[in-house]
Amino acid sequence: MFMKDNKRGIYIGISLFISVFLIIFALQNSATTHLNLLVWEVDSSLATVLLAAVAMGIILTLIVAVPTRLKMSKHIKEQQERLTNVEKMLQSELLKNHEIKAKETSNSEITAEQTQA
Repeated sequence: MFMKDNKRGIYIGISLFISVFLIIFALQNSATTHLNLLVWEVDSSLATVLLAAVAMGIILTLIVAVPTRLKMSKHIKEQQERLTNVEKMLQSELLKNHEIKAKETSNSEITAEQTQA
C-alpha cells in the first residue's frame, strides 16, 4: 500500500512541476506567430502553437498506447486465470498423492501386522 501511495505522490509532484513549467513557458512566449496549414491560416501566440503541438503528440501517443495496454491487460488476466487453474490442479494432485501414500503406509502396516501374527 505504501508503494502505491508513494508512486501517486511522485506522479502528483511530476504533474505539478510540469504544470508550473508550462505556465511559465506560456507567460514567457506570448509573441504572436502566423501559422499556415493547407488552407487554414491562424494567428496565435507561440506558446499556444507549441502547447497544441505537444497536446497533439500526447493524443497520438495515447491512440497508439491504449490499445496495446488493453491487449496486455487482457493477456495478463488470462495468464493469471491459467496460473490459478494450474495451482488448483497441482493442489489436487498433491492431495491425491498424499492420500495414495497414506493408503500405502496403512496397507504396509496391516501387512506387517498380519505377517507378525
